[in-house]
This record gives sequence, C-alpha cells and structure tokens, in this order.
Amino acid sequence: MNIQQAKANLEKFLGDRMLTFSIMKYQNGEWVAECNELPAIMTGGMGDDVAEMDRMIRDAILTAAGIDPKYSQQVLRFVDLKSPFRWGTNLFSHSSMRTAEREAEYVIA
Repeated sequence: MNIQQAKANLEKFLGDRMLTFSIMKYQNGEWVAECNELPAIMTGGMGDDVAEMDRMIRDAILTAAGIDPKYSQQVLRFVDLKSPFRWGTNLFSHSSMRTAEREAEYVIA
C-alpha cells in the first residue's frame, strides 16, 4: 500500500465525516478515548503525553480502516481539542473518578 492508496481507503472508510473522540482522564492517570461516530474505535493509556494520545488515536482510526499506521501523519489531520467535554457521551457513568474530559477532532488530510 502506498500513500495514495492509504488515503483512498480512508476516504472510502470515513466518507466525508469528521471523527470526534471523547477523552476521559481518570485520577489514577489512565485515559480512554472513544470515537463518538464509530464507538468501536477506542484506545487508551496512562499519563499526560498529548503526543502519545494523538499517536494512539490515529493508530486506532487507521487500524479500524485497515490502513498501516505509518501513514497517520499524511492521511489524518488533527483539527481541534475542545474542553469542556459534552456530557451526553460518557463512556463510563461513574463521574467522580474522572478528572478531565475533552474532545478531539480528526479529518482526512
């Protein structure tokens, strides 16, 4: 697969929609990101490294689309990181454990 094929496959997979991810951070340092449009796309980890969160979210999107993650910087564009989080899309209902909530947006580059 080359870059053009990767982008074409991602366009076929996503269509024209933007993917938004609800990102929940917990007191123990764990974070979980769930795609609002395609809830089966999830990832998570530990710590506050935003670059690592971005890498893992991109990896989850491309894995779901069947595309090699090595193309993530060329085929996906990060749009925005919003806060506060929209309360209607909680992954877990126990809100007292959460310490931060945000939403990230990605589109085809």
